[in-house]
Amino acid sequence: MIFCLSENERGKLFITDRDSPSCLYISEVNPRFGGGYLHAYECGERFPFFLMNNMNGIVNKPCIGKYESGVYMMKYFDIHMMKMEE
Repeated sequence: MIFCLSENERGKLFITDRDSPSCLYISEVNPRFGGGYLHAYECGERFPFFLMNNMNGIVNKPCIGKYESGVYMMKYFDIHMMKMEE
């Protein structure tokens, strides 16, 4: 199977995968935010801002690694965000 996107694809894609010793399996592709979105938001990532840029034809500048570290997220029936020093 070959997985590719059109060059016109824009916005958020949530890709669920499973790793095995021989290959990577993609089980689903959804145009939505995944469960880790809240963690990224708490660390300073502002996806709605990036999406607005995309819709207006503005290219987002790469910001890999420019986020607050030491923030943990625990997922269960509720969500609790905490900073490392708490």
